Amino acid sequence: MSEIEKSITETIKTSNLSELTIDYAEVFTDSVLKDGILKDIPIVNSIVGVGKIGFAINDYLFLKKILSFLVNIKDVHQSQREKLLLKIENSEKYQKNVGEAILLIINKIDDLEKPKIIGKIFSFFLNGEIDYETFLRLSQSIEKVFLPDIDKLIQLNSGQKVDYEIQNQLFNSGLLSQTRTGDLRIGGGNEYYVNQYGITLIEILKK
Repeated sequence: MSEIEKSITETIKTSNLSELTIDYAEVFTDSVLKDGILKDIPIVNSIVGVGKIGFAINDYLFLKKILSFLVNIKDVHQSQREKLLLKIENSEKYQKNVGEAILLIINKIDDLEKPKIIGKIFSFFLNGEIDYETFLRLSQSIEKVFLPDIDKLIQLNSGQKVDYEIQNQLFNSGLLSQTRTGDLRIGGGNEYYVNQYGITLIEILKK
């Protein structure tokens, strides 16, 4: 396990995130990184580097995405976070540890709003409301989806008509499934319908 993988895992397991706010994710400076609560978060130190003055724009954007993710799991108690991570790490089902999986997910996404959604989904996993596989699948969907299309997903689920091309994009994101030959769903005229992952995502975003 690399140093940065260890640090994100350690951050989720042991860090006190209760004072972390969206302000830290939106605006931070060298002084905040050195003297504020961020200096006690392992993943921040791994990205910025101890005593480093300034850092590259890619580091800045990556750190911003990481902090946006962390802000959305801060209300989950530290002991609960540690318990769930240890459970996954001791499972033979998953080849990647949780830290590695999260880093891969966040590194791939190209939108600064998406880490917030992934953090919210992860908080549902940490609270036992969804399983780890569902978290991974929904994270992959968020990575692929054009965010404004989530509103279209909600409309489609409520029975409203949505442009076929948008439905196709949502299908490619894993949030819709195709009807079987001869089946008609959602008003009787659509090839696609909102699947269990799409419904779960809608429910998570409502809360």
